[in-house]
This record gives sequence, structure tokens and C-alpha cells, in this order.
Amino acid sequence: MPISRFMWPRFHARPRRRGDIAYGYVFLMFGVLSLLFMSLTARILRLPCPLRRLTGIACPTCGLNRMNAAVWQGDWWRAFWYNPGFVVAALLFAVWLLVDVRAFHQNRIWMVHPQSGNQFRFWLTAGFAINWLYLIVFNFFYG
Repeated sequence: MPISRFMWPRFHARPRRRGDIAYGYVFLMFGVLSLLFMSLTARILRLPCPLRRLTGIACPTCGLNRMNAAVWQGDWWRAFWYNPGFVVAALLFAVWLLVDVRAFHQNRIWMVHPQSGNQFRFWLTAGFAINWLYLIVFNFFYG
């Protein structure tokens, strides 16, 4: 029976093998360091978006510096308004991080089920496209 493209991807846990690392820890460190780096560069350098400057179209990360500032101030609603895709991704990442770290300490690794790779890529691409469309419309009206 073929798997439909519009089904949600399935995940499974497999036993941890020698050499496996807890990706949750790695991505947590990367996420914290990138938030700090973005905050510092946004305040110091004030670089404009090259895609928006050349074409007038908002890029997929448009509003990310403003969103980052709103997150640091604890204003999640305003952060969601600036760039909803990254806020939703951050919340999903937090859930995944907890599941991954817990599974790692139980000698298991969480993975996308091998038969669900296409669904996972489909929903990731669809979410990216919906977020970009929102940013284009939002910046058109509220620029």
C-alpha cells in the first residue's frame, strides 16, 4: 500500500549504538550560540537584507532580528507576528530536544521512520513556503 504524501511523518526510536551522539545537545548549543551571535550582529552591524534591498521581496528570514529581540524581551506574541515560522520551529525544536535527550539517556535514538522521509520533507517544505508567503504579504502591507 503506497504511503500518501499528505500523511504526517512517523518517528521511531532505535537502540543507541556506539558512536551515536545526542543531537539535541548539539543543536541546543548551536541554537544558543546562533541566538547570541544574531543579537550581537543585529545590534552592532545593522546589516540590511540583500534580497529585500535588491528585489523588494521579503526573504524567508525577514523579521528575524526583530523576532530575536522580542524573544529576548519575553514578548512571544510580537515575535510570532514578526516571523511565525521560526517561533513555531523553536517550539517544535524544544519538544524534540526534550524527547531526544530523554531517549538518549534511556540508550535510544529518535529518528524519522525510513518510510516517512518523503512526508517529513513535504511538510518541512510546505511550512517553509507558507511562512515565506506570510512574510511577503505581511511586509507588503506593514513593511
